[in-house]
Amino acid sequence: MKTATPGGMKYFVTFIDDYSRMVFVYFMKEKSKVLSKFKEFIEMANTYTERKIKILRTNNGEEYCSSEFNNFCKRKGIIRQLTAPYSIQYTRAEWRCGTDEPDSS
Repeated sequence: MKTATPGGMKYFVTFIDDYSRMVFVYFMKEKSKVLSKFKEFIEMANTYTERKIKILRTNNGEEYCSSEFNNFCKRKGIIRQLTAPYSIQYTRAEWRCGTDEPDSS
């Protein structure tokens, strides 16, 4: 986000369920909080659906590719799928919910 919220949040991360297309948005002051927000999301998803997250598809952003993030996913048995930025698989759902901008070139 170009402008911070009144609470000082400058970033957000979205988690999109491929099956239901439900979008979950978490606001953050720093990009480094993505893992903690993912942990919050997993707890919420497990509580309300009684199902386990099996696959996480992300781009190759540094916030998703840290050893801490990878180790957490391994411990939880979550399969990682990394996509190239602006690839159809990644951007289609993101563009629909307005969290990413299409390449204008």
